[in-house]
Amino acid sequence: MSPARRRACDSCSARKISCDAAETGPPCNWCQHHKLNCTFERPSRKATTSRSKRKCKETLEIAKRLELVEAKLVRVRELHNGDLDSETSDAIDAPSITPQFLRDPILILPPTVDSQSASPASSYLQADEATDPAGHFYFFSHDFGTLCSPTGLPQFTDRCKRWIHAVTGEWPDFEESGDREPLIPSAAPRLNGGLTEGSPLPEPWILQFLVDAFLRSDFSRCFPFIDRLLFEETRGLAYSSPVSGDSWTLAQHSARACVFAFCAITADKFRDARVSKQLDVEACVRQAEHLLISVSGDASLTTLQASLMMMVWKAKVGSVSGIGIYHAIACRIVFALGGHTRVSAMRRDREPTIQERHDHHVRSMFWLCYIFDKELALRSGQPPIVGDEYCDLTLPEGYHEHVYRTRQSTYEPDELPIPWLISDLRLVQIKSRSAKELFSVAASKKSDAELLLTIRELDEELERWRLSIPTEYAPNLAIRKGAKLSEHVAQSENMLQIELHLAYHHLLSIIHRASARCAGNQSRETSETSSGLQSSVDLSVEASRSTLIFLSLAAHRLDGEAFRIFYFYPLSAFISLFFNLLRSPCNEYAELDLELIRTASDIIKKMPKSNSTPDEATYLGRIDRFRAEVARLAERAVERFRGG
Repeated sequence: MSPARRRACDSCSARKISCDAAETGPPCNWCQHHKLNCTFERPSRKATTSRSKRKCKETLEIAKRLELVEAKLVRVRELHNGDLDSETSDAIDAPSITPQFLRDPILILPPTVDSQSASPASSYLQADEATDPAGHFYFFSHDFGTLCSPTGLPQFTDRCKRWIHAVTGEWPDFEESGDREPLIPSAAPRLNGGLTEGSPLPEPWILQFLVDAFLRSDFSRCFPFIDRLLFEETRGLAYSSPVSGDSWTLAQHSARACVFAFCAITADKFRDARVSKQLDVEACVRQAEHLLISVSGDASLTTLQASLMMMVWKAKVGSVSGIGIYHAIACRIVFALGGHTRVSAMRRDREPTIQERHDHHVRSMFWLCYIFDKELALRSGQPPIVGDEYCDLTLPEGYHEHVYRTRQSTYEPDELPIPWLISDLRLVQIKSRSAKELFSVAASKKSDAELLLTIRELDEELERWRLSIPTEYAPNLAIRKGAKLSEHVAQSENMLQIELHLAYHHLLSIIHRASARCAGNQSRETSETSSGLQSSVDLSVEASRSTLIFLSLAAHRLDGEAFRIFYFYPLSAFISLFFNLLRSPCNEYAELDLELIRTASDIIKKMPKSNSTPDEATYLGRIDRFRAEVARLAERAVERFRGG
């Protein structure tokens, strides 16, 4: 910095004495006499004023964005009281559409926490800098643990346990020793005896029976693992003789792995007495895994299908590590085949060629990889494998109409059906953006204003999606205790309705939970900003509350094979309610939240399961004990705050 721009050096300015540096150049007389460094590094008043103005502007921007969050709560309150005319609502506060799926859906209001109801132990926490990966629980910017531990149950940090003790007066008693042993089985139960490369394939009639059952079912539209005509070539290759002696080609190994994986998935789904007597499902799983190891470098559609089917099998039995391994393999193969960029319109004036069928099927496999990738990223906090910026995310032609309007399972053998898949692809894309904008390293460095702008934009995008789908499928903003489900719904429609409700409320909770990263700075915020942040956190809690209420009504309608995919939702929801009770033991919904926590294990027990094993019983017992301890601590927090 040139001394001509300053009247005094730093030393003279601090002492309020005359400085001759501007005339003589540094060092000035004072600094030279006292053997000091003659510096000009102090910030100017103008710069300080500029920073103050920027800080003021940022605060105003935060307050403005939070007004929209508070407006959403006001709208919910008006809907609850019957004061809002939905036809006169403005464009931002769009009217709530009542789905036919839920009759009499009176909304539950999120609690507003004031100084009287806030936990006195909140002052126990001091704000610090922390990132906010998905799958983790945060309060006042502190990482309190993760939900996606190897056991599938939450693991709390020592800081979290100290906070629980500060609020309840008791130390939590969770089963620490079991956390090192995965109670969720990592693989299907093993049978006695080993398998070799030459283990016989199922009888051809068994495979044909399973193919026919699969292609007639809604399951094939949700999980389009095979194409009718393309699989004929795979079957022929799998049952062909080895090239020489006991040696098979790479393509034969891949085809055999695909057949074994397909039989394992479908035999468990489409049970038949004749098939059960002659087909060992666990043996099929082991043989598919064994063969896939030998063809791991084969980037073919056949290997892709086998990998995806094994990934779904691992999800069914609850193998977290297995899901990750096969998902990564499938994603890399689908990239190699161009499924992430190859988009072509289907010709309706002629039968598709084999190459067109191949490209169409690879694209369907890409969408399965995409859905699982974004779900795993949100649940685990790990980076996604599929980067949206590298993919053409153009939806299949007529996708919206086929998913919501013409859910027809049967189709002609030469027809290329549009897959329904297991969720709405537009909702999955919002999940992808949420993970990137809220939980990436770049997101952790956002200012409060930038973070709250992101939350607002994601909330608005999620609301636009909710209002864009047919009313019989659209999730409610919130669900009241005592609501009823509509009857006589087809299983495929029923599963889609349930999935969309749970996914919507979970994503809404995740989006607004991110505002807790700003909550640690409330002492320096205006009352308007603090209130807006609280409203955002309350919306997150309300979404968790709605998840448990909805599941209490719909759990028995789930497909048994989906248990390991859906059990995550009640676990995440009752932990969210637990933290809410710790921070606000006397909010107006404390009793309801306690009841929901008490009944969470009953909800999980009501969820159908495809089979019952000792591992399953052990795991459910672990969940019940964990839930009981959480309920005990939550009750203690409320009692202690009330003076008990």
